[in-house]
Amino acid sequence: MSEIKPAYKTFSAEDDFPDLSTHNNYMAKALTKEIYAELRDKATKNGFTLDDVIQTGVDNPGKLINCRSPLSEKFHYFPAFQS
Repeated sequence: MSEIKPAYKTFSAEDDFPDLSTHNNYMAKALTKEIYAELRDKATKNGFTLDDVIQTGVDNPGKLINCRSPLSEKFHYFPAFQS
């Protein structure tokens, strides 16, 4: 795993958790504060983080778009998003 970016140490997971109250996509239904807190400080060997995985779902509250990753290793580091 890659070392996490220093910015992630600035805010707590609770403060950093995205506001998903107006979202109706699968990512918003599956992502809990507990999952976010557990996975937010992990990164793949290429520096891909949970925030990178969920950004598409955060940016598109009304779309079924969930998560994205160009790397198959996402499933090793972020197993909650396999299904």
